[in-house]
Amino acid sequence: MRLSYRTALACACTWLCLAFSQPVNAQLQEAAMYTAYIGTAEIATTNAQWDKVVADRQETFKNNNSNTNRWNLVLAQYGLMGSTMRNRDEKRFDKYYEAAEVHLQALAKDDVMKAEAKALLSALYGLKMGYAPMAGMALGPKSSGLIEDALKLAPQSPLAWRIEASSKMYTPSMFGGDMDEAIEAFVKCIGLFEKQPETLKNNWMYLDAHVFLGQAYTSEGQTANAIAIYEKALKLEPNLGWVKYDLLPKAKQKALGK
Repeated sequence: MRLSYRTALACACTWLCLAFSQPVNAQLQEAAMYTAYIGTAEIATTNAQWDKVVADRQETFKNNNSNTNRWNLVLAQYGLMGSTMRNRDEKRFDKYYEAAEVHLQALAKDDVMKAEAKALLSALYGLKMGYAPMAGMALGPKSSGLIEDALKLAPQSPLAWRIEASSKMYTPSMFGGDMDEAIEAFVKCIGLFEKQPETLKNNWMYLDAHVFLGQAYTSEGQTANAIAIYEKALKLEPNLGWVKYDLLPKAKQKALGK
């Protein structure tokens, strides 16, 4: 049902996609956030980078509380909270969770920003369920409904497809998760980003889609595809240590039957 409804709305929503894609991509390209996403071997250093990104954007929003600045802030908060999964730092995640939720709920009421805001709110709930699985009973349906709404509103949004992919990847199959659909969504996301080559420099979510597509391929036993996408990610960013020193070597060992 979602596909047919999304198709019916595609033409009506074209103006919305075009209107918001430029500011979203501009903020995804910010060098400071990209550097924090790449991270370092030292968790403390990476945390400090994210703290500075968020603090800078909080100060900007304090001085001018436009929805553009609000979006820029919450995107940084989301990136920081995602980084806490590296060492399961739930206390650090909780420090930002409620504020990010409030910002995204406000942005979801904005006619121009609502599609990406709903998508990111869906992802935020997904991260929360990663720390509190029991919250899935309440947050799972909310998260699923939000990403469905986002894709209906903006079917050409690479950010929305990135979050749809994660949803399909991590949701249990009994509740609608599907690794094949996750792979399709990651490929869709990457393709949509690449239709706008001017937006790819320092675009951390574009790079992130490659990293998780590789993991999805690995989980399905598609090791050759995983190696290829990891190698592409390293061509895009040679300093991506997670891929260079962990994911790619493991995929190559698996290909050799080790």
